Amino acid sequence: MKNLSIKWKLTVSFFLLGMMLVGAYVFMATGTFESDKISYIFDSQQEKVESLSKQFEQKLERVTFDSRSIMAGFNFQNKKLTVLGEKLFNDQKDILAIEVIDLNTREALLSLSHGCYQC
Repeated sequence: MKNLSIKWKLTVSFFLLGMMLVGAYVFMATGTFESDKISYIFDSQQEKVESLSKQFEQKLERVTFDSRSIMAGFNFQNKKLTVLGEKLFNDQKDILAIEVIDLNTREALLSLSHGCYQC
């Protein structure tokens, strides 16, 4: 190093400094890219889960509403479903079966399933 002029010493020093800065930048950029990619994947999966949760909740609310509408047509005196209630049940394909049970006697007052209507 003693035989090199100051000009070459400065050139080599600046070149090594530049290479060190580029290396540090690449190291930091790689870390940032990896963390951003992980965050993106996590966020996109979380959005999918939230979307499915909302869809499930909406479907459950709809089935609950339809079930209540069907049961509003149940006559407890003669233990029969009205014509409107029966039509609502037959039109609703998301509800597979409904059973009305008297809690005091534990007797089934009405059992409905698609394709079979019995009381």
